[in-house]
Amino acid sequence: LLMGGSLSASHLEWGQAAAERSGLLPKSFKFIIGSEIVYIPDCIPALVESLCFFLAEDGEVLIANTAVATRTDQSAARMKLCQCLEAKGLDFHLEMPPQASPPPN
Repeated sequence: LLMGGSLSASHLEWGQAAAERSGLLPKSFKFIIGSEIVYIPDCIPALVESLCFFLAEDGEVLIANTAVATRTDQSAARMKLCQCLEAKGLDFHLEMPPQASPPPN
């Protein structure tokens, strides 16, 4: 921001149709950041549709996710995300967080 950029956040319903109704321009974001947004596998396809709609051709997405819904697990959510990204032809790289140390006794 010190270099003349801008930053904003707002509620956004996921999916292609919702993205089209949002009033935001397609392919207009060079960088999209999300945290704790990949926790319900059934919602991931709509998330990826939104990313595809808004992400600029040379853009990047950073998603940090450490929690999932109680009815699934990280592995299932991660697999669904990878499948959806691949289906849309998006390049991606996964980094796993380091294993946390157990709490002291």
